[in-house]
Amino acid sequence: MKVTEIKSIAEEEAVTRAYSASKYSDWVEDILSMASGRVLDVGSGDGAFSIPLLQRGYEVVSSDLAHPRLVGLKAAQPLLVECDATYMPFRPGVFDTILFVEVLEHLPDRQTRKDCIKGFMKVLKPDGR
Repeated sequence: MKVTEIKSIAEEEAVTRAYSASKYSDWVEDILSMASGRVLDVGSGDGAFSIPLLQRGYEVVSSDLAHPRLVGLKAAQPLLVECDATYMPFRPGVFDTILFVEVLEHLPDRQTRKDCIKGFMKVLKPDGR
């Protein structure tokens, strides 16, 4: 499946379904407690992790493939990037923390998942999480 096909599916779903919280709500506090510094929230969706991080004072960049999700998040979050998880349009070593909850399972194959994680590692600081 090509990225354009995945984007089309994600945008169609964004119009019909909203997620104000993660379906893993019992894990959210543990996930948030591990964040530090500048945070990249890949696949941010409607902001289930971005918004609580912003409320805690973190600098957060929210990225998602689905434009409608980012439009919905814009009121709460000014730092938005529309991109797919396989291409990180950021300088190397700029983030202290990268969240990618519910992202990898949407990628088409194992090699794409590996490439995606390599891309995350490039934009993550050497001592990042």
